[in-house]
Amino acid sequence: MSNIFFTNERQMPISYLDHIQSICLLGFVFGDPIVTQMLDVRTRIQERLDTHQIVRKNSFMYQCSQECQWMFYLENCGVPNSRSRSPLCKKDIGAEQYGVLVVHQPPQIQLTIDQGFQMINQHLDTLNPYVPLGYSKTDRADESIDQFPIVFFICLLMLNY
Repeated sequence: MSNIFFTNERQMPISYLDHIQSICLLGFVFGDPIVTQMLDVRTRIQERLDTHQIVRKNSFMYQCSQECQWMFYLENCGVPNSRSRSPLCKKDIGAEQYGVLVVHQPPQIQLTIDQGFQMINQHLDTLNPYVPLGYSKTDRADESIDQFPIVFFICLLMLNY
């Protein structure tokens, strides 16, 4: 019980939000691997844009196909140069050789950064009405962490009773 309120060094955490997230995400587990991957791709690409590792104009993200929503991006130079497998549809994704995308039917989709961000946001918006957090207010799937203080307060009440 004390590890919820104190660190392993028995000190009060500087940020309870970070501390609780390091232990578990009470009420925030969203088990959709597509959403998890989309959020990861969006976050990593945004970080690379912010640090000027890539430029928006000449960078792309990819979707496995129209039938499979698995999204990915390419590290380093951004040119397709390695092959992987979609965990959803099990088709090969990435490159057959440097700069040549794997060919499968339906084909992989190359998206500009803006197109990819728009597609991710649209997908998250379709989920918004369906992600209840256990109380009357619902938020976007990618912003549900803003409700942390309410859930934390509810947990404290449950522990007291």
